[in-house]
Parts: sequence; C-alpha cells; structure tokens
Amino acid sequence: VPSVWEEPFGRVAAAWIASREPWWPAPDAFSLFKLRASQGTTGQRPRFTAQYETYTIGTGGTLNPDQLGNRLLKPEINKELELGADMEFFGRVAFNLSHSKAVINRQILPVTASSASGFSSVWLNAGEVTNKTWEASLTVPILGGNAIAKLGDLAGVDDLHHRRWWPDR
Repeated sequence: VPSVWEEPFGRVAAAWIASREPWWPAPDAFSLFKLRASQGTTGQRPRFTAQYETYTIGTGGTLNPDQLGNRLLKPEINKELELGADMEFFGRVAFNLSHSKAVINRQILPVTASSASGFSSVWLNAGEVTNKTWEASLTVPILGGNAIAKLGDLAGVDDLHHRRWWPDR
C-alpha cells in the first residue's frame, strides 16, 4: 500500500529532424531544422519533519508550540511541457528557441495555524506556481581556420545544449 508521500513520475520526449527528410529544400543553406518536445512530471516530497509538531524552548526551559505537523501532506507535483526548435544555416550559424511551461501544484507551505491550536503555523499543500519561459541562443563562428570561437565563448557563456566546432569550408 503506497503512502501519501509516494507519487509516480514520468517523462516522454520526441524530436524530429525535418532537414534529414528527402524532400527538404535547400539543405546547404538551411542545414538543420529540428523540432523537439517533452512533457513530464517531477516532484518534491514533504520534508520528514513536516509531519511532526515542533516546539521551541522558552525562558526557564518551558516548551512553546511552534509548528503544527501534518501527516497528510502530499508531494508537490511539477508538470512541465517544453517545445523547441534547433536551426542551423549554411552549416555554421545556429539558432535555438525553446518555450516551457511548468505548473507546480500542491506546493508545501507553512500557513498560519488557528490560534486555538497554540501553534504559529502548520504545513499545508496550499500553493500553486506557474512558470512560463522563453529561451533563445545564437551561435556564430567569428574566427576561421583552426582558431574558431563563438560569440558565447567570448562572452563567457557556456552553451551546453549545442557544442559543435565548425569545420573549414
């Protein structure tokens, strides 16, 4: 029997390199066109101590109620969809564009507790956060021969998604 703190997570992704299709027009000028998509869920389970009441030690060694525990907390769930395109022109200039939308449900937050409880707060699945992001990158070789650099390299930016050293043509 699964506990309330367990949740299954999964992810699926797909990509299509349209520029490899036999019908692709002008493969020398528009050398790469890839569409990609992924959808999945991740999560964060409640911290172990969130299920227990906590107390502070006050003046004279008295125990004062602090945080009311909650054994019924469920994991936060992050559902994300990402869509993107990778393009390359003349086998040298690359452009990447991505859009993602993430919704975190059941966010675990400390919420003000009822004053009758004597505790200042209680952990609850009380929040939802939505994040929408656009990302774009442009890679342009600016030196030729064996000394090839990219604008991202010169600016101190490491392009982790598209690392390719451009050949002489």
